[in-house]
Amino acid sequence: MAYTTLLRCTLVAAALSAGNAFASPTTVAPRAKTTTSVDQAYRESLTYFFDRPATSMMEALPLGNGRLGMLSDGGVQHQRITLNESSMWSGSVDSTAWNVEAYKQLPAIRKLLLAGRAKEAEDLIYRTFVCGGVGSGRGQGANTPYGSYQVGGFLHLNWDKAPELSGYYRGLSLSEGVSRESLVVDGQAYRTKRLYSVLGREMQVVHLTNHSEEARRDTLRLSLSRPENGHPAAEAGFLTLSGQLPDGKGGRGLSYAIVVRPVLPQGGTLITRGDELLVVNAPTIELYIAHNTNYYDKRLPVMARSIEQTLQAKAVGEANLFAEHVQRFTEQMDRVQARFLGSDPACSSLPIQRRLIAYYEHPERDPALAALYMQLGRYLLISSTRPGALPPNLQGIWTETIQAPWNGDYHLNINLQMNYWPAEKGALPETVGALTDWVESIVPSGERTARTFYRAKGWVTHVLGNIWQFTAPGEHPSWGATNTSAAWLCEHLYNHYRYSQDRAYLQRIYPVMQGAARFFLTTLVKDPKSGYLVNVPTTSPENSYYTPQGKAVAVAAGSTMDNQILRELFSTTREAAMSLGRDRTFVDSLSTALRQLKPTTLGPDGRIMEWMEDYKEVEPHHRHVSHLYGLFPGSEITPHGTPELAEGAKKTLIARGSSSTSWSMGWKVNFHARLGDAEGAYEVLNMLLRPVDAIDPKTNKPYGSGTEPNLFSSHPPFQIDGNFGGSSGIMEMLLSSETGCIIPLPALPKAWKAGSIQGLRVIGNATCSLSWSAGELDRLVLEAHHAYRHTLLLPGEGRGYTLRLNGRLLDAKSLLHQGRLRLPQMQAGDRLEVVKKA
Repeated sequence: MAYTTLLRCTLVAAALSAGNAFASPTTVAPRAKTTTSVDQAYRESLTYFFDRPATSMMEALPLGNGRLGMLSDGGVQHQRITLNESSMWSGSVDSTAWNVEAYKQLPAIRKLLLAGRAKEAEDLIYRTFVCGGVGSGRGQGANTPYGSYQVGGFLHLNWDKAPELSGYYRGLSLSEGVSRESLVVDGQAYRTKRLYSVLGREMQVVHLTNHSEEARRDTLRLSLSRPENGHPAAEAGFLTLSGQLPDGKGGRGLSYAIVVRPVLPQGGTLITRGDELLVVNAPTIELYIAHNTNYYDKRLPVMARSIEQTLQAKAVGEANLFAEHVQRFTEQMDRVQARFLGSDPACSSLPIQRRLIAYYEHPERDPALAALYMQLGRYLLISSTRPGALPPNLQGIWTETIQAPWNGDYHLNINLQMNYWPAEKGALPETVGALTDWVESIVPSGERTARTFYRAKGWVTHVLGNIWQFTAPGEHPSWGATNTSAAWLCEHLYNHYRYSQDRAYLQRIYPVMQGAARFFLTTLVKDPKSGYLVNVPTTSPENSYYTPQGKAVAVAAGSTMDNQILRELFSTTREAAMSLGRDRTFVDSLSTALRQLKPTTLGPDGRIMEWMEDYKEVEPHHRHVSHLYGLFPGSEITPHGTPELAEGAKKTLIARGSSSTSWSMGWKVNFHARLGDAEGAYEVLNMLLRPVDAIDPKTNKPYGSGTEPNLFSSHPPFQIDGNFGGSSGIMEMLLSSETGCIIPLPALPKAWKAGSIQGLRVIGNATCSLSWSAGELDRLVLEAHHAYRHTLLLPGEGRGYTLRLNGRLLDAKSLLHQGRLRLPQMQAGDRLEVVKKA
């Protein structure tokens, strides 16, 4: 009774204040409509579908607006829609993580490692140099202070009758961000549904149409549920679910509320019965779904806000919301358009679960699936993050559990970073705003971690990240001791500047970069054997090596990946400081440290060495290939600039093997693309796209890794970074610029004989479009949005192409420098056109 009275009061208050309910600090104003012409056939090529309801989350179709998400199983009589919100985290700030005793053992740990007594050092680290408390709970942290990302709740739609269907369709339009479901009885439409998460609004919508009299008469029962910490209710035409998540310390943490408001625009009856709402005889049903937590504002009345948002959505109207959503979503998706020609129409007409199998057997018959997969990465990024929200976690924004795998957190030894690989070149720069905000939010915690564990200046974070600013070493040093995550994150921030040329943004991030660099300037120590500065202790993420005594250990005195990341951090921080005219003395210290880092080195077998010495790895086929960071996402290893190291990278990839977890295969697509190895990139991409239940001939068991029926990538289990890594890899196969030179079609496989891609971004704030046929570049257009001087690599040093800048013919020979074309300075609005000579 008390809860019912409270809900009634909340409804009254919400109705009085509903005028502003849809306005929020994170609402994105609609952009002007794009002038790019997109035909209907192209839009249909960005749709995939099932011919049956989902049997698991891995067959549900993901929807999202950057903060809110949902997954529908498309049930016929019993339908479940999973509701997600990116800040639905248990846990709280864990002050016990700062282990105040750890630093006392750091000198002894360093001394042991530098003396070659790695096993003793590792034993000491395990006992002393870890976070306080329980850390992430070994990936089971839902009831610890570290917390876990959690499902919001489930919306249930239950009908009394199960119609005998003659047809079923459940599809997802990547172009529009809309899922459509259709039930057919005796060849006639029975019931259709349209689901979408409104981009730029705090709302999700389910629109149902009952086409037949039988469908209209069938009673629909609506309810909300959650496995724990949820109170469902129904009153005054609203469904609600609310509660508080555990803080991991025996108390209550975040508050949340989910509100569903059914509207019957063409009539019908809405009945409240217990904690259900019943809908009877309604031709059309609109469900407005709001979901809020108090993560961003601890004083936010989450129930009132959610009710306000549903009332305002009703006032705007479903048709207007839908049109607005589609306009906003297509504007972002249409920035990049990819067409890979030559697919068999019979392949694209298959339900996606069968299309994946067909692709696995004959990928050359369906190049359009690779184009769709590339665009899926962009779609998932739009759907799982946005300015003012949080970055996508290990599962993006979609989970159905209280305990997400690995807590659904931000793993920082590649996974969160990989989520952003398609952002810049894929023309979604605004998605980096959430990452920038999150990185800035953890800096104060990282400064405390630097002081507590290392007695160092600057800031640092390790492998684990959550929404509670956890930056301490993990509870297990074999992976938790890695401390270059802040440095890696800074490279994403600086890369955003390289693409945007936004000096205001550079001024914003420079203190973050400087703090990360300062930490290592104060913690690097000289290796008495080599004389180089090394990061001690560290790991090569999650891999181990054998000591000369035959002991398997993970911790080390320096690693190749660390040196590559630090070389990049020191170089870019120096560039930023010099560009801004800042900190001359600090710049000098960076230059000094750079000269004392060991260069990337080849071992006796010709491979890139993973550690400072030529140790034998415990797992030769380990999923991490961290010592190739300098190849990708870094750029210190290139076939043109460092051919010996590029050859060593090839040998490293061969030895590591191709088949692995999905995100590892996604990374390897990028590696091969950077090496110009088209067929190697294509081979690994096809492994990434294999169905998870495909049989491994070596084990006679399913691979497990690869692609789920709904196209989610599988580690296993589902981990979204593989989707983003694969999407980035396809872009890298078609166009590269992050090494300092625009390279069209650097790794075009033979199977993609003809096609085009429009709108990819390149370093220097320009967009590039290109087309090809018979495996050769036909045309390239570079449109500048900022003053910049680009370098371009063309086949045959450009002799077979005509170049025009704003219509003026350029002499390619006069622009040639070391095999590349050094283009004239371009200004915003300039247009370079490159056309193959007849």
